[in-house]
Amino acid sequence: MHILFKDQPEYRYEGLAWAVLGARFKYDEPFTIAATDFYDSDVAPLTLKGKRGLSIILTKMIIEHRESPHVQELLALDDKVWATPNEDEIRTIVDEAIEIALKLGY
Repeated sequence: MHILFKDQPEYRYEGLAWAVLGARFKYDEPFTIAATDFYDSDVAPLTLKGKRGLSIILTKMIIEHRESPHVQELLALDDKVWATPNEDEIRTIVDEAIEIALKLGY
């Protein structure tokens, strides 16, 4: 996975989404969540749709790597998505998910 713009959370989110969902270009996946504008409209101003989008990404990682020692970390991150009240915590979750994704070979 190649994450560009490490200081811009919308690009970190997009890189994670592209890698995990197998997107080759913006919205090239069935959920239409692998894009910076999805982040800007639904994750940065945190909405239920934004939480669902991030949860889809985490769930796909869990399903594809169910035998991995990182599954418990991913499950905990998914729980945090639904419990978190603000964008700062979501940015931290995205960063943690990227670290795990890199370990899993995305």
